[in-house]
Amino acid sequence: MARVLQVSRTGSYAAALVLERVLCDNIDLDNDGKRNLVWDQEIAANLGKEINGLPIVLVSTDRFFLEAAERAGHSSSVLTLSQHLAKLGVKSQ
Repeated sequence: MARVLQVSRTGSYAAALVLERVLCDNIDLDNDGKRNLVWDQEIAANLGKEINGLPIVLVSTDRFFLEAAERAGHSSSVLTLSQHLAKLGVKSQ
């Protein structure tokens, strides 16, 4: 059970966040930009996971991903471009 919770945690929080935005914030899913929330939920479900022992990191400034990752305890899985480049040791302009 602990393993199931570990691998599904961020996806569950992302789903809850989508519902919260639709029901509480009255997000209009007819709006093209907001319709992507369902797809964003699928992307967010992979935060906190690994591929071949390496953590999956999403480079984005979209607040949805950071909020979903924070709620699930995986805030280090979402980085801005400058944070990602700094982590790689690359100077950003």
